[in-house]
Amino acid sequence: MRSATLYALLMALLLAPAAGWAAVPATALLRAPEVALGSPTRLPKWRRVLESLDQEEAALRACLADARACEGARERAWRQTVRATSGLPLGQQLEAINRFVNASPYRSDSELWGASDYWATPREFLARSGDCEDYAIAKYATLRLLGIPEGAMRLVVLHDTRRNFVHAVLVVADGPRRWVLDNLSDRVLPEETLPHYRPYYSVNAEGLWRPATPGRGLVLDERDLRPARR
Repeated sequence: MRSATLYALLMALLLAPAAGWAAVPATALLRAPEVALGSPTRLPKWRRVLESLDQEEAALRACLADARACEGARERAWRQTVRATSGLPLGQQLEAINRFVNASPYRSDSELWGASDYWATPREFLARSGDCEDYAIAKYATLRLLGIPEGAMRLVVLHDTRRNFVHAVLVVADGPRRWVLDNLSDRVLPEETLPHYRPYYSVNAEGLWRPATPGRGLVLDERDLRPARR
């Protein structure tokens, strides 16, 4: 998460909702009351991810049905994990998928893609790994295939105030509780155990949200923060 250009776009987006989009009060995420900002496709990198989920889902389902349709050892290992996880209670699914995805080595966008900020598709991640938001995207896509409603999941970009870096995680709702799937921990953690996580924004297939308190946690220049490392 290193692109100052991306953050300049986000600041314009997050500080004031665009005309035609009403800021509607939402629930609190990671203890931060939110407002809704409308369509998630307003974030170009996330729009590409959503399009890729639809495009790649057929290939991933083919892999699940027949190992010969999988590309590479990591995709075949993903298949084994998903097939073993299907039908288990939600908590066990979250633990298994979080642990599997986290086993991929952390690799920066500059190393992999020669770019300051690149959001990998699920199959790109399985083939090459990635950084924090790529782990979260791979978990989102896998849980979607397991039948978890997209409305119950959020990719959250946040400030880790303890380590002082920009980070990204997946948050999954289970009734009134929310669980955090984080590449920094193989444990699935209740959101209340992470008071040092301060959201900048969150997104899923249904919407885009930011903290309701004006200016709370917003980064004006990401270069002032250290990037996440495992």
